Amino acid sequence: MRAPAELATRDPARIELVAAGRLVPQKGFDVLIEAIGLAGDARMHLTVLGEGPLRAALEAQAAGLGLSSRVRFAGFDPDPWPAYARADAFVLSSRYEGFPNAVLEALACGTPVVAVPAPGGLDEIAAATGGVRLAADLSAAALARALGDFAATRDAPVRIDLAAYGLRRIVARYEALLGNDAARA
Repeated sequence: MRAPAELATRDPARIELVAAGRLVPQKGFDVLIEAIGLAGDARMHLTVLGEGPLRAALEAQAAGLGLSSRVRFAGFDPDPWPAYARADAFVLSSRYEGFPNAVLEALACGTPVVAVPAPGGLDEIAAATGGVRLAADLSAAALARALGDFAATRDAPVRIDLAAYGLRRIVARYEALLGNDAARA
């Protein structure tokens, strides 16, 4: 949950965005950095949690776009939830996902999500929770527009019920799906 004291000490004009994941092509951090530049909103500040082989290239990209003061690479954090809770929005820029656990984690912290429509269940989560603002497509331009829309409205903190994503419910859904496929064979 958001800590009131932490929010009171923040500059209310700043829009704090957080993203997390391994710094690899799949996660689309290059698209996110480009989107921050295209959005053209100096209030947007991005913290990226994660490490990986693309760190130097992504830092160079941010510098090349004049975003070094607004894009921070914080490294891997084994406890990312406080960062999620402090952020105005979590951003998912993945080109594809097996399952976007970080999105559920951010939503569980009450943090709205801005995301590209990556394959892997994100659209179902967005429909079920109402806390996800999806870009029109997987491009930097579409993500920049979604970020701009978010900045204009500053979506309220969200409350979601994670019961639908519990182990028993997911296993039951897989069993039903696999049982239905076996019956068709």
